[in-house]
Amino acid sequence: MNSSFESLIEQYPLPIAEQLRHWAARYASRIAVVDAKGSLTYSALDARVDELAAGLSSLGLRSGSM
Repeated sequence: MNSSFESLIEQYPLPIAEQLRHWAARYASRIAVVDAKGSLTYSALDARVDELAAGLSSLGLRSGSM
């Protein structure tokens, strides 16, 4: 395995969804994502991820679906 990838896993051991929720709780008002259209705070990004997950779930996708 790539040593850079291994160091990321050691630094951030939680699954990405759990890590994002942790950051949203800790850094709610800080900027998480910036692009040409604007920015999102960690709190707003967490809410958008929840909306996306709910939308995918409503289409029948479940954990492990491919």
